Amino acid sequence: MTFAQEIVELLEEAGDPERAPAMMDYMRGQFEFYGVSAPNRKAVCKEHFALSKKLDHDTLIEQVDLLWQEDARECQHAAVDILIKNKKRLVPEDMKCLHDWTIEKSWWDTVDFLGSHMVGALVKKHPHLEKQYIQPWLVSDNIWLNRTCLIYQLKYGRDTNFEKQKSYIKALAEDQEFFIQKAIGWSLRQYSKLEPETVRSFVKEIGLKGLAKREALKYVD
Repeated sequence: MTFAQEIVELLEEAGDPERAPAMMDYMRGQFEFYGVSAPNRKAVCKEHFALSKKLDHDTLIEQVDLLWQEDARECQHAAVDILIKNKKRLVPEDMKCLHDWTIEKSWWDTVDFLGSHMVGALVKKHPHLEKQYIQPWLVSDNIWLNRTCLIYQLKYGRDTNFEKQKSYIKALAEDQEFFIQKAIGWSLRQYSKLEPETVRSFVKEIGLKGLAKREALKYVD
């Protein structure tokens, strides 16, 4: 039994069939669920999450990918947990896998962690990945890659390149897709914790409206 299969078995055993339908409804029926809450998932997989740090890099990526191929959504959530535990071990070549996991079984519950944790950490450590991946993703027809371009700097704090962030927002500002507008507002809201007036001025400058504006100015007005 592989490392991934052991996790699948743990999650399946911990599942609550009565809880599963509500979890499926919350995700608009897009995914199957065992019915394992996030705290319970972390509890039952705790030892395996710790053991993941002892896997060699290639095996780690292989096992995460195996989890990604499972039908139950908790398996992708566990895969993300493992990646977060090991994000300092990721290498530039892993951006290809992060790309694939972003566009496969895509929804905000995985995409946002992949983007703000793993993609963000790799691009910060290896700036050349910006041109190789982020810029092409910006003009992709995949909304989840677009969204990643807007949120990968969320954890950068004072290291945020706001000029770059502004250019990405301007490129996507006219896209009325909910998850794009939400991400624009989210990224600006995060930066407003550091520079509220800078964010206020930028929102006014580009005439941001609706959801994106409300989110952006949540901590400013």
